[in-house]
Amino acid sequence: MFYQVGSKVIVLMLHNISPTHMRGCRELFSLLNRRYGFLTPEEFTWYLSGAYTFHGLRFLATFDDGFHSHFLAARQILNELGIRGVFFVTSGFVDLNNGDDRRAFMSLKLFGAGEISIEEGMRNMSWDDVSWLAGQGHQIGSHTRNHVLLSKVGSKAELEDEILGSAYDIEKRIGLKVRSFAYPFGAINSVNTDVLMTAKKQYDLVFSGVRGFNTSQTHPFAIRRDSVRFDKSPAYNYAVSQGFLSILYAKHRARLDSMAEELPLERFHEWQ
Repeated sequence: MFYQVGSKVIVLMLHNISPTHMRGCRELFSLLNRRYGFLTPEEFTWYLSGAYTFHGLRFLATFDDGFHSHFLAARQILNELGIRGVFFVTSGFVDLNNGDDRRAFMSLKLFGAGEISIEEGMRNMSWDDVSWLAGQGHQIGSHTRNHVLLSKVGSKAELEDEILGSAYDIEKRIGLKVRSFAYPFGAINSVNTDVLMTAKKQYDLVFSGVRGFNTSQTHPFAIRRDSVRFDKSPAYNYAVSQGFLSILYAKHRARLDSMAEELPLERFHEWQ
């Protein structure tokens, strides 16, 4: 693939944003947009293929799980700043309408049996919210049906149900092809070659939670992301946005690249 010297992309990964943290989110995104700029999802895809070039550092905004706070952040922050992001929705979560069901799903599946407290008012997006995001030019991606740890799934049928079934759910609701996938939990031990091979049947891009810069040489199934947390200080999140923690994940990136490189390349010929 074409490599442009001096260009890098940090893909930011966000989860639920509490009302008290919306201001911090706005401040970080405003700062990064002013100093560096954000790519659209389409520009990021073109960048990985070598069809889009720039110099310096850019960002891509991504949001995991399908929280209603993501809809609010898009409406109140991203749209006002002219930023378009990727929203990875867990289709089984978005399906839920009952408050007790939502809380149970968050506690048992999103937060690992209550490891993170569920805030008052925390809830999922509706399919109307997801459709609105798509209509505003944001990209909708898949985050499985039920937010399971895919590396522990032993059945091919269950893997396909989670990974491919979620795309079917989303496409049926919004009428657009789903081309991007982020596997739940994002750590290097959350993925394996079976997961990537299954994802390859539907998706063009696979996003991890492994920290690090992306370049035009990054494999499209080994995309790095850096998680920001607004319960941390602004200085912490700015340091994350500069890639200061990426050095700690060098071995994880190497493992992820090794898995991705085992995939047959015919899917990617059109990129070259």
